[in-house]
Amino acid sequence: WHLLCTARQLDSLDKAREFFIKVDTSEDTREPMKEIYALYAGTGTPDSVLKRAEEEGTNSAKMYAHLYVALYYEVTKDEPQAKAHMLQAAAVKLVHPSYMQEVARVHILQRKWDK
Repeated sequence: WHLLCTARQLDSLDKAREFFIKVDTSEDTREPMKEIYALYAGTGTPDSVLKRAEEEGTNSAKMYAHLYVALYYEVTKDEPQAKAHMLQAAAVKLVHPSYMQEVARVHILQRKWDK
């Protein structure tokens, strides 16, 4: 989240990466968080995040993948991709309610992407 906010403030993802908070992800078992971290660090791709979520196979992993890929596309000013992935994040069927999925839904409403 720090990177996304900094990128918006500086109007540049590349400049924001100069302030990227380095974190050891070697023990993070949440899927696809390692791939999301790599994407934001500049060493991964949106496709690698989505692929890992598909491999994991859980709807939760898919929701998080689409949410964070959407936010990445938004900060890189690719609104069509941001919208598409945010809508997918909001539409994933989860077993338990998720605060982060509600974030996706509110994001859609704020951007008026529900129209």
